[in-house]
Amino acid sequence: MIKAGFLKKQREKSRSNQSTTPFLRRLVFHTVDQVALEHYGADYAMKCAQTAGAAQRLLSLLGVQSRLTLGAACFPKIAPDGRFLGWTGFWGDDHHIWLTTEFFEVADLSIARLHDHPETRGAEMPTPAIWWGYQQGWPPIIRYLEDTFIDRIALSCALEQASFEAFLEKVEVALLSILNEQSVSDIRFDSVLMNVDQLNALTDANDRWATAAYFVPAHNITFPDWIVEREKELEYFISRNQRPPSRLSLREDLIR
Repeated sequence: MIKAGFLKKQREKSRSNQSTTPFLRRLVFHTVDQVALEHYGADYAMKCAQTAGAAQRLLSLLGVQSRLTLGAACFPKIAPDGRFLGWTGFWGDDHHIWLTTEFFEVADLSIARLHDHPETRGAEMPTPAIWWGYQQGWPPIIRYLEDTFIDRIALSCALEQASFEAFLEKVEVALLSILNEQSVSDIRFDSVLMNVDQLNALTDANDRWATAAYFVPAHNITFPDWIVEREKELEYFISRNQRPPSRLSLREDLIR
């Protein structure tokens, strides 16, 4: 059993450090990942909005607030044999949804299923899930470019919305079951990237993904043009204390 007093200390530590504790990060991803695998199955890789919404619900129950964020994400595309193949992710006409916590952290579980996406299935190595503080800055192999926030997940298909609501209920039930029946040591979610020190440690330990991703800075490879240009645009407006223009807020085909 994971006691209420322990969770309270985790909330207090998160608030004091202005950073979600590693345990709460693992607990949220551990729970949502298990239920998403059961509920969505092979479609899990295409459910970034739903998994972000579920993570938001659990974080709120655990005392950490967050916002659903729409934008671009970019990572090295690495073949299963370790070769660098270019870039993967969502940018341009594509988009991605993740959480921005009240501590200015990017929390993105579904990116760890990118290798199972229909457009990439079997063609690339799994990318780790992300829970990374903006204040650290991004390493030269990762970019998240925030565009706009979403108030709620409202799917255009009624059946999909009903499935999402059922998913949320399952996630809450799973969290209660985990807290009542498991111990702190049972909560495992090892494939989550949290900071530069951890990334360096993975590289030093010859982790397959981290070692292959090191090819990018070692050969001074730049991000795709769209990512480079959009990042410069964001930096320009932010440096002048102005709100950057959105490229997605007027799109009628996006989740609201």
